[in-house]
Amino acid sequence: MMQLDLALFNAIHRFWGTSRALDAVGTFLANTLTYLMVIGMVVFIFYAAHSNRERIFVLAEMLLVFILVANFVTNTVNCLNQFVFGTRIDLLS
Repeated sequence: MMQLDLALFNAIHRFWGTSRALDAVGTFLANTLTYLMVIGMVVFIFYAAHSNRERIFVLAEMLLVFILVANFVTNTVNCLNQFVFGTRIDLLS
């Protein structure tokens, strides 16, 4: 898995600095992708669910997924940072 992560990182990093437009798109996505995901979640909830009970269930399910993904990403970054630099960072504070 780590080799796949490294290969993906190198594939993205290889293009960094080659095009100002590509850099701007990457920076924009890094800064606003979370907000776009939340907007997409709200739109999905209102179009996919037909009753208020379904909307609440879908919202709770999506929030659980976001919490689990955030926890997974935080733990992955901490493990990699501890492995590479020997330090631990706290992303959720």
